[in-house]
Order: sequence, then C-alpha cells, then structure tokens
Amino acid sequence: TMTKSQIQDEIEDKAPDPFRTEGNGVFRDFQMHVARNLISNQLKKRAFGTYNSLKHKGKQLGERVKSSDNLLKLNERITQSNDKLNELVSSKLNETPFIRAKDKASFVLGVFLLLVSEFFVLSMPHYIHYFYAFVLVPLLTIRFLMYHKMKYHYFMLDFCYFHQLLQVMAIYFFPYSEKVFYIAFSLGNGPVLFGIVAWHNMLVFHDIDKVTSLFIHIIPSLVSFCYRWFPQEGSPVYGDYTPELGFYYIYLPVVVYMFWQASYLIKTEILDKKKLDNDPKMVTSLRWMVKVRPHFLYKMTVRRIPLLKSFPVLILVGYQLLYTVLCVSIVIFMYKYFWVHVIMLLSVFGFSVFYGANYYFDIFSENYSSRLERNIKKKDGTGTAEYIPEVLSVLSFIPFIFMAGAGLYSLLYTLQ
Repeated sequence: TMTKSQIQDEIEDKAPDPFRTEGNGVFRDFQMHVARNLISNQLKKRAFGTYNSLKHKGKQLGERVKSSDNLLKLNERITQSNDKLNELVSSKLNETPFIRAKDKASFVLGVFLLLVSEFFVLSMPHYIHYFYAFVLVPLLTIRFLMYHKMKYHYFMLDFCYFHQLLQVMAIYFFPYSEKVFYIAFSLGNGPVLFGIVAWHNMLVFHDIDKVTSLFIHIIPSLVSFCYRWFPQEGSPVYGDYTPELGFYYIYLPVVVYMFWQASYLIKTEILDKKKLDNDPKMVTSLRWMVKVRPHFLYKMTVRRIPLLKSFPVLILVGYQLLYTVLCVSIVIFMYKYFWVHVIMLLSVFGFSVFYGANYYFDIFSENYSSRLERNIKKKDGTGTAEYIPEVLSVLSFIPFIFMAGAGLYSLLYTLQ
C-alpha cells in the first residue's frame, strides 16, 4: 500500500511541466513570443538611439561645414583687404615724397653717426665700445632685411660681418687678454679697414646702405684705436706697454681668419649648396665676383690659367688669403707707432670721402627727380610693405651664427 504523500509525488512526476521547453508545455509558445518581443524592442530602441545619434552628429557636422564656409569667406575677405592695403601702402612708399623723406632721414642719420663717433673718439674714448654696440645691432638688422629682400643676405656671412662678432667678444668676453685684443686690432685695422679702399665704400649720407657699409668697416678700427692709445687701468695695453711683435703676431690673426673661411665654405658650399643651386638669383661673394660683376683679378687669373675657371672657389679663397696676410703684415707698424695708425685711418677715411664725392658729382648731380621716377618704374609697383622675410630662411642663419660664435669663442679661449 502507498501512503498519501507517495501517491501525490507520483502524480506530480507524471503530470506535464508547462515550463519545460523540451516538451509540449502550455507556456512554451508564450515564452518564445515574450522572448521575441523583448529582443525586438531592444533592437528597436538601439536602432532608434543610433538614428538619433547619427541625426545629431549630422546636424553638428552641417553646422561645422556652414561655419567653415563662413570662415573661408571671412578669410577671403581679410586676404582681399590685406592685398588692397598692401597695394595702397606700396604705392605710397614708392611715391616721390616718401622716398625724399627717407633719403633725408638717412642723411640726418649719417651725419649724426659721424659727429657722435668723432665725439667719442676725441672726448670719451673709454666709452666708445658702448656707442659701437648700441648702433651696431639696429644697423645690421636693417641691413639684413634690406639684403634679404634683394637676395643679398649671404653677403652678411662675409668676413667684415664676422669681425663684428670678433670685436664684441674681444671687448666683452676677453677684456684682459693681450692676444685676443691684438687679433681684433690686427684684423680690424687690416683687411676690414682696407676693405673700404678695396670695395669702394663711400661716405654718402643720404643712403643708409652706404652709411652702414662704411660704418662696419671703419668703426672697429676706431674702437681699437681708442683701446690701444687711450687704455684704461686694467687694460692689457695699459701703462708702459711695449708690444713684442713678430711672426707670431701675424700667425694669430691668420688662424682666426682661416677659421672664418672654413665656416663660410661649410655654410655656402656644403650646407646650403642645394638651396643656392636652386635659386640662381641668390647672390654670394663668389657669384658676385664671378658672374654679377666679374672682378679684374678673377678675369686676369682665368685668362692666364684657364683650368681655374672650373674652380672659382680656389681663386676667391687664394686671393682673400693673400690680401689678409698682406694687410696683417702692415698692421704691425700701426700697432707699434701712434702716428702711423693715425695716418692710416685718415688716409682710408679720405678714400671714402673721395668715393663719396665722385658719387655726388658723377651720379647724384643728375636730376634727382628723374632718377627717382626711373627707380619707381623699375620696381614696378613693388614696395617694402609687401615684403615679409621667410621665417625659415631667417632661422636658417641662427644655428650657423650660434655655432660659429661658439667655435670662435673656443678658439679665442685657446689662443689667449
């Protein structure tokens, strides 16, 4: 016999489970229907959310495109306004009244520099280096901008500009070194000073370019003149100073000169060779001597030794080295005798005055206004307002100048 609980358990085991999916339960179809509805609702929600998200992003994108179009239109308007402004300013800068005013300002500056230089030499020789540093920076900045526009800025790698760096280092970094002082004295009163005669630097007051050229060639010799003959206490040439001159004092300046020559060739013939080859309008000293205005020494050498025509660099380097050695040899007497130094300075300055007189009477005496009109036509409406130096082109000089300066400092530190 079975108990009541056993009978109940047996009935429950045999009864169908409506929640079993493998059987034909009552709730099987219902369960599948519910599952399908749940999945369908979730898919619809996701799809709707995705649709709304895409719709919102599309709206944002449309607003951005619309805003971008407005920016482009605004940029075009600004560019057109700048072009019109540049044309207006350029036309004003090329007008005769402005050019006359610029020449008058340059004339005043040239006379001012001459008078102030004379004042420092005669009355305050101990402070002339402050005047030199104060004037040098703005003049070289103006020169670089002017030369960069004409693609002449590689001229500023020439030795006369390198000597300005040497002169500043001798004054402010090695003020007590006799050897460094003599190196700066020798090169400043030798190849740089006599460059006035060699390159026909002229005293033309109304031309800022010619004033700058004369300044950078003559002011270092005036600074060294004041330091040599009116020394302060503590100066390497102070007191009963008797220089020991000889071959060694020719060797030192030439070593520094050779350092510049090597740096110059590395910059122009190696680092920037591709850049210079791609732009034949860019002028260097070599191109000027060979192509733009062939120097008579170059033409004479090529005529006598045709093989050297393929190696103009050797001609330039050879003549510059010979010129430097000859000038340095003469400077020894200027360093030792006061009146020899005075006569040399006056003679070279006299050449600059003579060249300036030739300019004023042979060129400037022509009708000034007619020359202005011809210059304006040559410019063809292009004025300085349209010129903006290329940043990369300007910055390409900075690492080289820094490295050359560091190398020069190390060399002077070794030679002192």
